[in-house]
Amino acid sequence: MLCIEMKTISVLILLQALMFAPYVSAHGYVSVLAVDGTPNKGQEPTEDGQSNAPSVVRRISTIDPVKGG
Repeated sequence: MLCIEMKTISVLILLQALMFAPYVSAHGYVSVLAVDGTPNKGQEPTEDGQSNAPSVVRRISTIDPVKGG
């Protein structure tokens, strides 16, 4: 009887942890993009979001996650 209760509790804890998995968000930017073995350096985020050097990677102003549509 105790073994069944422990399994039930374990399953409930696992399900509860999985419920929150879709709410995880990431922060970051593309620093290097390799195409056919050729590395293309990305630009670091800046406040104004303006490019200061040519790059194949679009410059962003912040590494915060994109929200909304």
